[in-house]
Amino acid sequence: MLDVLFTKSVLFVLGLWVGVLLFGWQSPEKEKYDLLRAVAAGDTSKVRRHIEKGTDLNKGEYVEQTPLHIAIAFQQEEVVKLLLESKRVNITHQNNFFGESTVNRALRAKKDTKGDRIVQLIKKTVAEAEMYVNASDPPEYDV
Repeated sequence: MLDVLFTKSVLFVLGLWVGVLLFGWQSPEKEKYDLLRAVAAGDTSKVRRHIEKGTDLNKGEYVEQTPLHIAIAFQQEEVVKLLLESKRVNITHQNNFFGESTVNRALRAKKDTKGDRIVQLIKKTVAEAEMYVNASDPPEYDV
């Protein structure tokens, strides 16, 4: 069952990548697709520029995979760190493809020690966000 889900996920991401490469520049949402391409490629300098520019980090493509979902799927640890450190990502957002949150996506995508580190980053962020739910001065996480 997991093999089928993994295969579907890989095919979907590859299809997304080809679609973005072929059609992304014509889209009225060019900025969103530029960010998604940078995330998938692990281009930290371009991702950092989008963060500084104020690009919406929670806007997903047609099945609502956000930049964080895509960074996790492509095992882009440095991009995951950048997105989480921005404190502008919705760490509980569920995509429409599998209906999974970023935590579930990280657990499913984990393949090696890099995957384990990504899971730990996500879990730490979730724990920090939950710790501040009732605090008077919570961080800016979008949960």
